[in-house]
Order: sequence, then C-alpha cells, then structure tokens
Amino acid sequence: MTDNVENNYDICNRYDTNILNDLDENTRSLFEEISEKCIDRNLGIGNTTLMKLILNNRKNKKPSFKKISGPMSLTVHWSEEYKKMVYIFGEYHGYENSCPDKECPEDEKMSEKQKRCVKKPKKQVNKDTNSDSINIVDYLKELFKNTNVFIDFFLELNPPEYSKKDEGKYPTDYAERYQLSHISSIWRHFIPCINVESRTKKDYCELSRVHYIDVRNTYTEYDMFNKFHDIYHHSHNCYEISNDLILETNMTFINYYTDEYLDQFKEFILELENNPKNAIIKETKNNIYIKKEIDRSYLDNDRIYEWFENELDNYLNKNIIYHDNGVVRTTVSEYIKNRANKINSLIEDKPNIVHNIKINQHNGERYWAYTKNQVNNLFKKNKELAEFNKQLCNFASGITSSMLNIFSLRMDIYTISRLFKKFNVNSNSNQPDEAYNSIIYAGNAHSEVYRNFLTNNGFELVAIKKHREGQKKNERCLNINNIPQPFFTGPPLSSIS
Repeated sequence: MTDNVENNYDICNRYDTNILNDLDENTRSLFEEISEKCIDRNLGIGNTTLMKLILNNRKNKKPSFKKISGPMSLTVHWSEEYKKMVYIFGEYHGYENSCPDKECPEDEKMSEKQKRCVKKPKKQVNKDTNSDSINIVDYLKELFKNTNVFIDFFLELNPPEYSKKDEGKYPTDYAERYQLSHISSIWRHFIPCINVESRTKKDYCELSRVHYIDVRNTYTEYDMFNKFHDIYHHSHNCYEISNDLILETNMTFINYYTDEYLDQFKEFILELENNPKNAIIKETKNNIYIKKEIDRSYLDNDRIYEWFENELDNYLNKNIIYHDNGVVRTTVSEYIKNRANKINSLIEDKPNIVHNIKINQHNGERYWAYTKNQVNNLFKKNKELAEFNKQLCNFASGITSSMLNIFSLRMDIYTISRLFKKFNVNSNSNQPDEAYNSIIYAGNAHSEVYRNFLTNNGFELVAIKKHREGQKKNERCLNINNIPQPFFTGPPLSSIS
C-alpha cells in the first residue's frame, strides 16, 4: 500500500513518470494504452500533459551527448526532503565556442559580419545526428520535447515591460537587442514558452514552465536601487557630453530632476552614507517582485533574509583599493559611505540648481521627457548644471560599480524563493503545484550562489562538471560525459562526495 501511495504521488503530484518503469508490464501498458488513445483521438479529456509524459517515457528519446556548447559548468542536486532534482548550468556570457561546428543552434548560423548567431533560411536548416556535441539551445529543445517529467526552467531573463501597449508581452525583437550570444539564443527560442498565446504553438513548450528570474531591472516608482543600477549601465564615462551613451546618462538624471525624485534620491543617499547594509536590505524588501516571491515561498521568510544578509555582509566587508587623491584601501561598505557623502555634499552645495529646470511632460509620463539634442543644448547653455551633472554621475556610478554583486543578489533571492514555492494551479491546469524537476540557466556567478544555497540546505551533490584548472572562461564546450544521462531519470542511487 505504501508503494502505491508513493507511486501515485510521483505521477500525479510531481508529474514524474519514471516510476512507471518499476511497475509490472501489464500495469505500465495500461497507463500507456489509455494515454495513447486519448492523445491520438484528441478527445480533450483527462490530464493531457501527464498522458504525453507517459508516452514520452515509453518512447525514451531524451537526448544524451558527450559535449554541450554554451555553458561552462553543470551540477546536479537532489533532495529527499523536498523531492527536488535540480540541474544548474553556469555560463560565461559571450560568443566564443570550442565545440566543433556547434557555435549556433541548428536553425541559426554564425554571421561573420555581426559576429553572432542569426537565423538561417529554412531551406538551410539541417540536423547533425552523428555528432557527439550539441548546442545548448538544441539540447534543451530536444529535452523539453521528449521529457518524461514536467520541467521548470529558470532562465536569466528580465520580465516583460508591462504597459498598455504590450500588455506584458516580450517584443518580437527582444533577444536581438542584446549581444550575449548563447543566452540570448535561449531567449529567442524560449520566450514563446512564457507568452500564453504562443506556448501552445511550440512542441517543446507543452511539458514545461519557463520562469524569468532577472528582476534586477524591474522598475517601481520608488525603487532607488534600480535607478542606481540604470545609472551604472549608462555611465562608462561621465565627462563626454557629446557621446551618445553619455547623453543617455544625462537624460536619466535630467528627467529624474523633479522635487519628488530628488527628495527620494537624497533620502536614499543619506541612508547609504549612514548604513549601507540597512539601506540595501530596505530597498530589496521594497522590490515588488522579490517581496511577492518571498511571501509565497514555503521556506521561512526569516531564513531567506538571514541568508541574504550573510551574503551581503560577506561582500560589504571585502577589501578594495581605489584612487581619490592617492591610493585608498578600504572595505566596500566604507567606499559606499564615502561616495554617498560626496553626493550629499554636492547636493547641499547646489540646492536650487536642479529645481530651476522645467521638466517636459509627454503623454503624462515624467521620465525620459528630453531628447538627446535637448539635453545637449541644455548643458551648453547651463555650464553649471553640466558640471553638476558630471560630478553627480561620477559619484553615483562609483557607488553602483562597487555594488554589482549586491545587485546580483536581488536576482538570486528571487530565484531561490521561486524555486521553493507553491504555484497557484487549479485542477484543470495540468501542471505540478511546485518545481520538482528543475533546470537553472544563468551566469556562472549566480549559479555558484544557487549551488551553495542548495548544499547548505541539505541537497546532495549528485554530479559536477566545471572548467578544468587553467581553462579559459570563454572556452564554452562543456564535456558532460560524467553527468548521468538522460537527464531526470529518477532520484539518484548515490551522491558524490
């Protein structure tokens, strides 16, 4: 009786059909025959997701390869307590590849002009079935299409920008905007699995859920942390107003020059100056995406925040060297306090300079109101404002460059909370209520954080493959011969030390 209950739990709750392989042949055949009749006749009754998983289990066509191009690391983790199997890929973002002839997915080719993967004409698409290596995109598509377990795929991807125009959908050219090669190729193929209208049109979307996890740039009206992150990405050089990239920085500041924004800005800077750790924790808790996932996670909230604070302490207490009228050695925390103090002094010295600017209103939106030409002309006419903006930009970008790892932790706390949550699924959704069989694909620094968290919370390390010592980060051909394949073949018989 106990075995029957556990078998039912694996199939009906975890959507894991591996257990069928342990049943007697007659019972297994009964499951398969019923599923086949319902799917073939398109009856539209019963749990079609589970039926397709059962049939995939019989077909046993999940991919197995010696090498995968794209990632630089892979680990496999299992928890008997949580009944979770987690595969974690780590990537070093970029183009270079070391797997022969596998630089791009099968329906793409390397453009010599653009130096990135672009779509092939359909007539050129061909599949190499004899190779021992495969591109990560093709591997994931084959796995998701032929899987016998329901897979949750956590991908380093921003959420769509919500507006009346796009209604929370990703623009069709979203992946083309970014030059990250492997991970942007994954975006290109798996974003349709997120948009509800398009997921049923892709056969590799039917038996999985795709989750965006990069909430670092999710903007809310009072999220100062993200505004600082935006400043960093547009402030490589705060001194050349004529440079287009810097004009975007100038626009960022100019369009935030309102009484309301400046009051928030000054309050946040003062908090950073007094206590960086408390300021960062406060802003993190204010992020609507993070707060929602932590509240829904069945892990204890205090336990999650305790982990976050420990990670934060480790970074803030690191020693760094910077130049400020000489070489200065200090901690990250003290450096942030120093830069914040300079910003506060700058604003106090020029209390009225920004309040004299009239902010343009465009369709009721106060941000991004100035064009590049308007900003350029404004600074030419107002040298004092131009100098103020340069100094403010310089100090703010100094803070953000020192806090990049802290920005990354926001993504990590979101991912961990979502990995351990109950989803709002009804009886007709044909999905498990939590992530039992998962794949995480992210930059390797993030992946290391997830690996450490799972290890520290009782997960067994089943298998591991990372770059060998001395291997270059941009050698993106990962030999996974020692990883048990096919993926998700059931709980491990033993773990590695």
